[in-house]
Amino acid sequence: MDAQPRIGVVGATGAVGKVTLGLLAERGYERVRAFAQRLMVEAARLGALVQELIDLSRVQDDDPLDDPERIEVERVVERAVDAVRVAAEAKRIRISTRVADAPSVLGDEAMLVMALQNLVSNAVQYSPDGSHV
Repeated sequence: MDAQPRIGVVGATGAVGKVTLGLLAERGYERVRAFAQRLMVEAARLGALVQELIDLSRVQDDDPLDDPERIEVERVVERAVDAVRVAAEAKRIRISTRVADAPSVLGDEAMLVMALQNLVSNAVQYSPDGSHV
């Protein structure tokens, strides 16, 4: 099944949510506004999940070393941590990184970012509030 229609629905939900938030704020419907705001957050989360499933499907079909490129590990770490930063901040979790000697590797940057992001995301998800990852 083509993923584009599903992504379009998620995007449309987010757009409707933004318009709704503005109208509700003007009219003082705080509980409904809070619900619409939560709807937007969940739409974004579902959109990211759909994209991750598409990417994982691509990983299964592709050989990441068919056309390897030189990748700076520091950039992979930065992108992976940045993608998880909002979830970490919501739990008051501090994420620290350290990349020694700015190494580089051969591979597929998107796949490496996805793998590291999954590890960092799991660390944040299963760590107690206010901890350090």
